[in-house]
Amino acid sequence: MKGRDPNPDKTGDENRLFFCRPFLEGEQKLFIRLRFVYNKTMDGLIGKERIDDLQWGGLRIIQTPELFCFGTDSVLLAGFVRVGREDTVADLGCGSGVLSILIGGKNPGCRVYAVEIQEESAQMAQRSVLLNGLENVTIVHDDLKNAHKIFPRCNVVVSNPPYDRIGAGKVPGSESRRIARQEVMADFGDIARSAARLLGDGGRFYFIHRAERLAEVIATLKGARVEPKTARFIHTRMRDKAKLVLFCAQKNAGEGMEILPPLVILDNDGAYTPEVRKLCGTEEKDG
Repeated sequence: MKGRDPNPDKTGDENRLFFCRPFLEGEQKLFIRLRFVYNKTMDGLIGKERIDDLQWGGLRIIQTPELFCFGTDSVLLAGFVRVGREDTVADLGCGSGVLSILIGGKNPGCRVYAVEIQEESAQMAQRSVLLNGLENVTIVHDDLKNAHKIFPRCNVVVSNPPYDRIGAGKVPGSESRRIARQEVMADFGDIARSAARLLGDGGRFYFIHRAERLAEVIATLKGARVEPKTARFIHTRMRDKAKLVLFCAQKNAGEGMEILPPLVILDNDGAYTPEVRKLCGTEEKDG
């Protein structure tokens, strides 16, 4: 699907796309001016890129099959996150930027800072931010382990981390997919510690992970002084065992975790359940 030109700054015959990337280093706000190639023949898209509808408020995202594309898990996580009107949010390992775009688009009063280590993904995410006109979302190309050095203190941290250890699970077809799916550049411990450095006491860390790694995830959170407070298991069908779990943890909070009712993806006929259709924004299209 092709839509509005994702390069709002293009003028005349200029064959380049420029954008400013604001971020914080200490107390000084810096603006880095970046440039990357703009391909006129693809209506502002590069190579095999496409523009997908996020099914909420007209939000759209640029994706390409050459990089890792987001899945239903990202949409479910975005629906699980609770963000206040004036919250400051960090997205650790933002990939295509889907979480940041959904959170920033649904909560225009908040400020979202996102970090992504893969340069091509970070550039594409920034163009999606420009496509949606989201002035409250900033994408930074950097290692998430440096987030506390470049972002301000946050009320909320979100992450859809790599689920698999190196060498585990299905072998990804490209290095980009391998980095997104396996703990090549950062493991969950790195992400939990980065969240802890960004959050003040009581700050919330929302993420999703494999249910089979539950014990390890809880131990890692406690080691980072981020206490698991809420969990919700995700089942493909009600009769199936849980594959994923949504978490909310809090910095330096007391012990005690609430287990929410399960989130079921498909009904007995193989269709999305009403709750999932609502979260994915397709409820109004039914019937």
